[in-house]
Amino acid sequence: MDIVTGVGASERVAIYTLPDHQKAARYILSQRNKQGLIWRTATGTSDWGIIGWRNVIKNYRLLGATTEVNAERYAALRTMAQMARVLGEHEVSAEFAEHAGTLKGFRWVLLT
Repeated sequence: MDIVTGVGASERVAIYTLPDHQKAARYILSQRNKQGLIWRTATGTSDWGIIGWRNVIKNYRLLGATTEVNAERYAALRTMAQMARVLGEHEVSAEFAEHAGTLKGFRWVLLT
């Protein structure tokens, strides 16, 4: 921690990178479908047909709103909200906390 400013190294990095984090979080939000989820399609199989990081299965296709991708999105939005709150950016924090809360409250049902 800097003796003069009282700001630690982590806070300095957060202050410097906040605009980039906001830009990335807003991009994530722009990728939602009408149900509010990250939903992807694939025409390939194996390496080119699986959304997420599951084991690649030969001739297999996994697409849609996978749990792992949307769980990572939730974590990214919560982290963005927490970072903004710590830096005193309360409006930004509330915005991203609301987006994360909407996703957390989503009822995982079969979407057709």
